[in-house]
Amino acid sequence: MITKEEFLNALDLVNRYKIQMETEIKFVEKQIQDNRLNNVGITKDTLIPDINMSVRTLNILRFGVAYIPRFSHLKQGSRFEFDIKISELESLTKTEILGLRNSGKKTLEEIQNIFLQVGFDLKD
Repeated sequence: MITKEEFLNALDLVNRYKIQMETEIKFVEKQIQDNRLNNVGITKDTLIPDINMSVRTLNILRFGVAYIPRFSHLKQGSRFEFDIKISELESLTKTEILGLRNSGKKTLEEIQNIFLQVGFDLKD
């Protein structure tokens, strides 16, 4: 049987976690809202260069994705074709994105936000 003190400690822990999660949810909702304002009307058929993203992320997608074996068909010479729709990259994983040259946490977050807008879930 648990004591009153143990119960109160557990309750306090749950309440602190709840506050932490509410703060995180507000932060993510704001990021999504800010990103939606930047990419109004983005769909699964939107072409990669038509999406409002940083030049760094665009270049990472442009030059890097074609070197992932299952995307090698996207290679045009040594460059990523620009007539690729966002839906063609749906199967990208977080690990693959982070493995691309010059890619990091910010790039991953930016791509993840774009994917969320079109209803894709970036897999681990």
